[in-house]
Amino acid sequence: MKKTDLARLLLQSMNLFLFHRNTPLFATLILTDRCNLSCRYCRLHNYHAARESSKEPYYTFEQICEDMKKIYKKGVRILCFSGGEIALWEYDGHTVRELVEVAKKIGFVYVAIATNGTIYFDYGAADFILISIDGSKEMHDSLRGESYDCILGNIRKANETRPHTIVIFMEINKINYKEIQAVCKLAKENPDICAASFNFHTPFHGTENLTLTKEEKSLCCRELEHQIKEGYPIANMKSVFRYLEENDFPTPCRQLMVMDAGEEILCNRCSKENLCDQCGYFETAEIAMMFDGKLRVWWDAIRTYRRFL
Repeated sequence: MKKTDLARLLLQSMNLFLFHRNTPLFATLILTDRCNLSCRYCRLHNYHAARESSKEPYYTFEQICEDMKKIYKKGVRILCFSGGEIALWEYDGHTVRELVEVAKKIGFVYVAIATNGTIYFDYGAADFILISIDGSKEMHDSLRGESYDCILGNIRKANETRPHTIVIFMEINKINYKEIQAVCKLAKENPDICAASFNFHTPFHGTENLTLTKEEKSLCCRELEHQIKEGYPIANMKSVFRYLEENDFPTPCRQLMVMDAGEEILCNRCSKENLCDQCGYFETAEIAMMFDGKLRVWWDAIRTYRRFL
């Protein structure tokens, strides 16, 4: 992240904090819920399957552009395009890369992409790309289908064409919670990857059996702290781990929102599903604790964002 961009975000963040404004600063825009994978822990793919066919996306280019303008006016300055698998979205010749360009023209300071990485990508001016990796090759392929080698190949090819800031992302659940080190090691040893980021599994309907116990969450946080101490590149804030262990952070977070085909959702989809007390989203806890006035978290955020984003 450029120093000027970081300064702009800090200025707006402090404005929200000092004047107690419950307006969003960060937004996720869901382009499509279609996905080419059926991960064992995911219940959000094909969320709108009845409205969306493989040939006619229900969310058009024009609608997305209007929604981007709408959330920008609300105060959002960090935007993430997500899915489903966003590489499956295309409308009348328009592509995700074009949406990134439009977002930049509108004025978003930071534009991110969340993808499973199985489809070759070049998202142009995107500031960083978040790619899902669920552990070692064996664990990842058991949860997502054989895709690990394909993803790493696409990361390598993409960076040969246009260098991207790539962060790999792991959702920690009952099956893979002992695989944290494998993901950290991949992030450190692969020159095409900037850092690793983590969430705990949020038990959406049908995935409750994958929920971590409090003790397991504590073990994971101690492991992450150890990996940070050992110098592994982890783009999460250590100062927030204890709040995540206890689910002790304000929810829903009013500085976050989701735009899903024109529907505005406060914080993220788990708030819509009444799962706030079981929320596993690290970024929700991080942002919530920043705006709850925890100065240690603010300092941690500045260090983390400057280093990895």
